[in-house]
Amino acid sequence: PDSLERAPPYAQMRCLSRGADLCFVDSPVVVAAAGSSGGAEEPSLCVWDALLPPGRSVVASCAAHPEGGVCVAYLPSEGVLLSGGAGGEVVVFDLRQRRLRHRWSAHALGVRTLACGDGGSCFTASADGDLKLWDISRPGTPLAHWPRVHEPHTASPLFHPVGTSIGRTYGVNCMIEEGGRLITGGADGRLLCHCF
Repeated sequence: PDSLERAPPYAQMRCLSRGADLCFVDSPVVVAAAGSSGGAEEPSLCVWDALLPPGRSVVASCAAHPEGGVCVAYLPSEGVLLSGGAGGEVVVFDLRQRRLRHRWSAHALGVRTLACGDGGSCFTASADGDLKLWDISRPGTPLAHWPRVHEPHTASPLFHPVGTSIGRTYGVNCMIEEGGRLITGGADGRLLCHCF
């Protein structure tokens, strides 16, 4: 509607040069974001407190992903952030100690999305279409692996959907876990419901 005007932002906090995903952490004023800052040693996972002055609003950060972070989720039962990277790695960031707890290579291609399950479990999905289930207390070996849940597609100049990059492969694009069901959406145009 014409009557709605765009309000100025409540706050502007900069830590990442390119943000890819974000989630709330225990509060509507604490936000975690994954992205990139321009270098392998620069922060790619950051936590902000929007009530603090802009110069002090970054309360935690780390160089979790050398090629940049792609997705982030909060697991409140463990007090950790899970983050997937463009290089296929997954990290567990301990919010209490403000340090990386675990890092492992989860997929051959970039981790596109992740979802937290019950009891410290985590689903990851990648650009190659694979879906994996992990126990974050014992990373490195998946509890389960479902190859090519969604058929991967590579964006080309002829087939270039909105929001995709030419030459980049997309398999599983998004997923949510709720009550023992995992719903995945993929580049093949399908939504799939998996019951666990």
